[in-house]
Amino acid sequence: MKYNIQIAQRMLKYYDLQNPIVENCQLDKEVQAFFSFDDGTIEICPDRLENEYEFKKALLHEIKHAIDAKRMSLQKFDEAYNNEFDRLDTLQRDGYWDNPYEVKAEKFAEREISKW
Repeated sequence: MKYNIQIAQRMLKYYDLQNPIVENCQLDKEVQAFFSFDDGTIEICPDRLENEYEFKKALLHEIKHAIDAKRMSLQKFDEAYNNEFDRLDTLQRDGYWDNPYEVKAEKFAEREISKW
């Protein structure tokens, strides 16, 4: 699938975000998109997304993380996310799939996709 920068830029503008989006296929092979706690960059690997719907949904998921980081600050969001990750790990639960920030991002993407 070809990366559509115009759609991505419209989506960021709609949610009042200015995060950089970079195409990065150096991510782990299972990862389609990623929000960087280091600098707020949204990384996406469009070749791993089968169609435009999947591209938009993956981007929306990462946009929710960017919204949380903007609301909380990047550093506080990083700390909160990783505290949840560690807490879940201690409970022998999946730090990613059970992480409330991931669950909320996925629900956000599912809810918002109809707008795009």
